[in-house]
Amino acid sequence: CFTANIRRICATRERTAAALVAAGFQVLPSAANFLYTRPPGAAADFVDHLRSQGILIRYFGGDYVRITIGTDPESDALISAL
Repeated sequence: CFTANIRRICATRERTAAALVAAGFQVLPSAANFLYTRPPGAAADFVDHLRSQGILIRYFGGDYVRITIGTDPESDALISAL
């Protein structure tokens, strides 16, 4: 069960990272359950855009945001919102 969950998180992380890169984001390498990424536009605007669609991500100011890897449907919603 634990190993299966790790595999799922890794697969979802890689799929989400690929979608972000395809959308023009800079994605830093990650071996964790989150992605640290720089949107192609203003990070604050990206956070506001996602928030308006009910998607919450971490923003500490600056150019980068932290996106936690959740379930596949959550990742699909994020990718659709790009």
